[in-house]
Amino acid sequence: MDCEVSAPFGPTEDREKVLEAIINIFPDAILDIEDSTVSGTFSDLNNMKKLISEQRIRDTARQVLSHSMNPGKLIFHLNKQAAFVSKVNFTEGNSTLGDITVTIDRDEPEALIIELTGDPEEQKDQMDNKNMKDKGEGK
Repeated sequence: MDCEVSAPFGPTEDREKVLEAIINIFPDAILDIEDSTVSGTFSDLNNMKKLISEQRIRDTARQVLSHSMNPGKLIFHLNKQAAFVSKVNFTEGNSTLGDITVTIDRDEPEALIIELTGDPEEQKDQMDNKNMKDKGEGK
């Protein structure tokens, strides 16, 4: 799996903050600055997975990532300001200040989406079981 990340920075933006925003989501990213863009590679998606779970946005993430699929890859965008405070916030890639663009090459992007967001069927079963226990039906 090849993972790439890039983000533009404007003349008034602090380059260190853009770097920090990326590192907050992808802590193992190796980044380079060239002209008005920071770009690099990373391999660990565990922090993003953890943030998606903690923020309780698995369904939203699954939907956005599913729409971001291309043959053999995912391409999606994250808000830089949200990433700076360690929040995952998906965008359509047209923010005024520019977004963090993430490209992940993988043979089966569907499997990666499940890895990041969990299996929707398992989550449904867990919710059904919880609801049954709450109603006193399952013990």
